[in-house]
Amino acid sequence: MADDATGDDAAEPTPDAAAHDRSDDVDEVDDEDDGEAGEEADELTAGEGGADEAAPATASPVYRFWRRVRALSRGQYLRLALLSIAALVVAAVLGLPLLAVAAVALGVFADWTAAYPVARGATRLNRWGTGPRTRTMLRGLGVTIVLAVASEGDPVVLLAYAASVVFLQLCWTSFQRSMSRAIATRPAMAVRNIGQELELRTFYARARRRAAHGPSVLHVADIAVVAGMAVAIATPQPGIVAVVAAVLGMAAMFAFAAFARRWSDRFRASGRVERYERQLRAQLEAFDPQVIVHISAGTSQTYMFNQWMDAFNAVPRRLLFVVREATHLSRLSATHWPMVYATRTRDVERFVLPNVRIVFYAANGVKNVHLLREAGVKHVFLNHGDSDKSSSANPVTRVYNELWVAGPAAIDRYEAAGIDIPRSSFAIVGRPQVDGMTPGPRPRPQPPRILYAPTWEGAYEESNYSSLEVMGVEIVRRIIAERPDWGIVFKPHPATGKHRSGMLAAKRQVDAMLREAPNAEHHLLAGPARLSVYDCFAEADVLISDISSVVTDFLVTDRPVLVSNPKDLPVDEYLRLFPSQRASYLVDAACEALLPMLDLAVADDPLAAERRAMRAYLHGEHPNGPLQTFRDNVERLYDRATEDARSHRSYFKFADHTVTSA
Repeated sequence: MADDATGDDAAEPTPDAAAHDRSDDVDEVDDEDDGEAGEEADELTAGEGGADEAAPATASPVYRFWRRVRALSRGQYLRLALLSIAALVVAAVLGLPLLAVAAVALGVFADWTAAYPVARGATRLNRWGTGPRTRTMLRGLGVTIVLAVASEGDPVVLLAYAASVVFLQLCWTSFQRSMSRAIATRPAMAVRNIGQELELRTFYARARRRAAHGPSVLHVADIAVVAGMAVAIATPQPGIVAVVAAVLGMAAMFAFAAFARRWSDRFRASGRVERYERQLRAQLEAFDPQVIVHISAGTSQTYMFNQWMDAFNAVPRRLLFVVREATHLSRLSATHWPMVYATRTRDVERFVLPNVRIVFYAANGVKNVHLLREAGVKHVFLNHGDSDKSSSANPVTRVYNELWVAGPAAIDRYEAAGIDIPRSSFAIVGRPQVDGMTPGPRPRPQPPRILYAPTWEGAYEESNYSSLEVMGVEIVRRIIAERPDWGIVFKPHPATGKHRSGMLAAKRQVDAMLREAPNAEHHLLAGPARLSVYDCFAEADVLISDISSVVTDFLVTDRPVLVSNPKDLPVDEYLRLFPSQRASYLVDAACEALLPMLDLAVADDPLAAERRAMRAYLHGEHPNGPLQTFRDNVERLYDRATEDARSHRSYFKFADHTVTSA
């Protein structure tokens, strides 16, 4: 740690994320962490320089062996923790202090390997109220019982060990405070395509690892104390030996806690954070961003931004990504634009440099307000999908200067929902995600291939449009049984099962059915890491989906669509609520109409003409493609924002980047 307090950090490569995920709607942004704590830690270190990367090809056999042992320990954490407890119980019953030493060592080793990123087993214990410090205290209680039995209740031995257990907790508190004070100084960090050579880029990732692993040093001292107690009991003077062992162990704990405090104080006084902020600020000023993309959403919702990445990469103005949650860092798709990670409001405000005129939002995250307060720029809401879902007409979007929507249908949805937004606040940009997609039948030999892409269950029952739990298994079963030569591409929404266990069970059942089907080679399980929903379009002759933006996007292919009616609404009522489905074939909850509708769709396809009209209504007209329309609107709004900025008398700020004009 001493070197880190004064020296420079070696730059480490930041991995780009996997390819695009699907473009479906999510009703509300969930700001709660729906993943494991270990996953969040892993994402943060991946974005800031990687903490748990794969072993390099040149690694020694010993290092590779160690990584295998560590991976095994992390995967079997709960079993190891239970084994440690069981060994302590046996040691207490039989009065075997040496077995207690081994049990404590096993528990400490398991906790160390599981500490960072936090292993799933450790996360479960944490959620059950038995975090690392509680587990340490329980081990200490077990050892105390062992010593009481083995020493026949020698008060000096018991008091000496009890003192070391209490002192360990005090040193642990001091260590955590020291590390937290250092980590709390973290400024906004450069993540990609800027500031890669600057010091501190990987410092905080390493500091977080050390904060997680540091208590293990205290635990090693504790193991030494327990071993000393075991030796003491076997000597003629157990009290004296026990006191010596406890004093030596506590001295080691104190030295480590004092070292951590000195390291933290030196780092905070070194001026490195201020220097890093100045250097990053200078690079950002040299880059001179004109557009910001504000990325803030729940941990499973990075796909909302990834589906717009091609459009962002094509923006004709200089663009800066501002990421607010660490879990997005390694999941965001590749881009050539700079990306920074900022948790604090004040850091976000500093990125609004003089020539920033547009801020894009693809989700209604709570933290959006941190930038929405900037009056000198134009705030644009893109949404992450276009459908008849309630989330496609959200009154919250009144706060944005403009709403860029796919087509006239999106504007009509707001009016139908009674949300009063002037038409001048809308811009029709189509769906840049489907730019360049070739319409018409898929070049294929017979038989057809079906894309089944159900949406997720939504955050609330009223926004649950999914067919998967109600009829998904039956859809797949009937196609496999009655059309055995047809292929199925299964692409569920990435958030499937987040709120309903039945959804996850149905997904797994469909996966198993397709794997075990007689013609399994005709089917494709398109998970999030395999194919994007747009890749799946190229593999499908017909789409089966729900009320979802997947239907809107698939219309560009000019191929048939079947849409589910899982609540068996009357047809007139269904089409009144979801008017964009007038060009789709409707499937009832019992799936009685499934095969007849499929046969009709792949043969005569009587809804083809209506589907083309619906495509124009949902997507608008874009002679040069929706991506060019998007680019043109960026230029239009940037020029307008620049003109409007000239009329601003003051931004009412003292920040050095604020321009005030009379």
